[in-house]
Amino acid sequence: MEIFEKYVSNFDMNDEMVERKYKHTLRVANLTKFIAKNLKLDEKEISIAYLCGLYHDIGRFMQIKKYHSFDDLRTIDHGDLGYKIFLNQIADKEDLSSREESIIAKSIMYHNKVKVPSKLTDNQKKFIWITRDADKIDILYQKTSLKNGVPLDDCEVSDKVREQFLNYESVDYKYVQNNTDKNILLLAFIFDLKYDESLKIIKDNKFVEKMREILADAKYDEYFKILDSYIKERFKC
Repeated sequence: MEIFEKYVSNFDMNDEMVERKYKHTLRVANLTKFIAKNLKLDEKEISIAYLCGLYHDIGRFMQIKKYHSFDDLRTIDHGDLGYKIFLNQIADKEDLSSREESIIAKSIMYHNKVKVPSKLTDNQKKFIWITRDADKIDILYQKTSLKNGVPLDDCEVSDKVREQFLNYESVDYKYVQNNTDKNILLLAFIFDLKYDESLKIIKDNKFVEKMREILADAKYDEYFKILDSYIKERFKC
């Protein structure tokens, strides 16, 4: 934690974007630890999962400083940037084996990608999925409990976004054309949650119900029905 704090001290915490990303990071780190514990991982693995969460968005701070934007498509992929920053500026300061460094670095790189590459080892995928789950859970928390939602608009869902959602897939941001698409992308996060422990957090905190209240427009009804059915099927209830 001290090494993370020292790195972040190089950025302006009075900048709302920096402060928001800092708070998001701490919540994600705690979520990765919570998920890892519920998966019955050992203490060392729980510590590695925590570091994956702590450093998952390390690239965001430089992205904000350089571009003052979170838009990866128009600036730089923050996962790729974070991967380089971690290996070049942070990894050697942490007491990690080369294997642990690789796990954390790959979790940083792939936490924001549409898919997790099949070529990775099962152990690497495990930590990437924990990190991805925790990140998505907190984004949904921000969009509901913190009311930091995407504005509504009068647009219909774009064809490619609709296709991916109906296939129970994560929505690729490159297909997003409007705020309606952005909201569908958020809802589709739930399809990408790997662990039932993660989905249970979504259920217990009623994030879907809160999103339904925020997106009070009939054009979203079909998508919420699909989500409800999907969650019931996952829990067989």
